[in-house]
Amino acid sequence: MMSRSRFGYLVWRIASRLVSWHPHYALLRGMGDVLEALGKPEVFSVAVYDARMRAVLGPFLLGRQPGPEYDEEIRELAAAMPASDIPDIEKWARQRAEQLIGDAINSGSPIDVVEGLANPLLLDFVQYYYGVPTEPEFLKQIRSCSSYIFGLDLLNGPRGHVEAVAAGRAISDRIDRAIEERKLEIADGGASRKDVMTRLIEGSLSTDRIRDTIGGTVTGTLIPTIGTFLHTLEVLLDLPRAKLESIRHAARQGNYQRIRRVAQEAARLKPFPAALFRYTTDDTCLASGKRVKAHKAVMLDTTSANRDRRAVDRPGDFEEDRPAGQRLLFGHDRHRCIGAIDGREIAQTLLQELATPLLALPNLRRVRGRPGRLGPLTLSDHLLLEFDPQ
Repeated sequence: MMSRSRFGYLVWRIASRLVSWHPHYALLRGMGDVLEALGKPEVFSVAVYDARMRAVLGPFLLGRQPGPEYDEEIRELAAAMPASDIPDIEKWARQRAEQLIGDAINSGSPIDVVEGLANPLLLDFVQYYYGVPTEPEFLKQIRSCSSYIFGLDLLNGPRGHVEAVAAGRAISDRIDRAIEERKLEIADGGASRKDVMTRLIEGSLSTDRIRDTIGGTVTGTLIPTIGTFLHTLEVLLDLPRAKLESIRHAARQGNYQRIRRVAQEAARLKPFPAALFRYTTDDTCLASGKRVKAHKAVMLDTTSANRDRRAVDRPGDFEEDRPAGQRLLFGHDRHRCIGAIDGREIAQTLLQELATPLLALPNLRRVRGRPGRLGPLTLSDHLLLEFDPQ
């Protein structure tokens, strides 16, 4: 019997092939091809994102081609997000996740891991770590901007542009107010905590630069983190009973490091986003012999790359001890997520802290029927899970 993970992958293969038939698109699926394209930004450009970011939020490094400006922004952001923050992030996320899980236990009802866990924790994280007050409407605004900036051109019509510009204006206004309030706080004797906003202000950056940096970072990381967590759960809950019970036991024992490995392997089997996009500046021939013409929108199919038999051993199997080099998560090379690089593994930390207390719930399982599964629109869905009373 075909697993849901395998079936979902086959559906994705068909869908991505349909996109590649468009005359302005090209498709790269092999791990080697995808990595090579990500490592050649001079040919596979991200510059198209820059125009969208400027229209919506302002210039930011995710739309920058490598060069002095890109390097300067990376240094500024790295200084504001030091690796030494990780223990505090871990402690904060653990406490917040346990609080949200506790609320679900006390309610006596199934937990909606979208609205009751992932969304509130990550919205609170934006306020805790980046210094921007949030509310549910903020997540809708971020989703609108993220879909427009990083999404497929074929799905970004005039309405998407208008909605994203309005959302971006609201986000920018919110961040501007927070910056001015923080500057006053610093002037009155110092900020109470060294979050990203405080560090950027103390680095003597302009308000515009601080706003663009925080807005771009949050837009580029919040939605992928939520999506990755939800896709991870989908894979784990469909594992064979014995394997899932072993993972649950590790969660109950507080083995956070094992849950981190498990989550990353599950994310390999169902990555979010399912593909990345680049635009070619010149005709090029990859090492595999694949030729891509200039001025093409290129879909880098990370879902298929993570199952490429030429690069991944037993690609359809769930193997939590798989070497890191056989997974393509959080980007690659110069445009690898700054919150997921070695030593600053913020995304991985949030995933393990979200997943561990949830998987520790006794006999965690899906609610029967449609509410117990994500629909095709991951980020606007609910996912209801039930568990035995404690």
